[in-house]
Amino acid sequence: MGRLFIFDRGNLSTLTDGAHPYDAALVWSDSNTAFKVMSSGSDEQTFLAAAKGKLKIDGMAAYVQWFNDGVKLVIK
Repeated sequence: MGRLFIFDRGNLSTLTDGAHPYDAALVWSDSNTAFKVMSSGSDEQTFLAAAKGKLKIDGMAAYVQWFNDGVKLVIK
């Protein structure tokens, strides 16, 4: 299971399932870890999740950083 977020010319849409083409992906071991780490807004927690094998980044890292920065803006 997965969720694809599509950012296109100022519009945001989303699709369920993980079988869609993407430019970058955050692949989490489970939804609880994903929520806990992403809602923390902490780069350190993201790094630790990756170091523990709970997060895999696929694709362009710059897009992942851009997405993470956007999430931080939303949770503040």
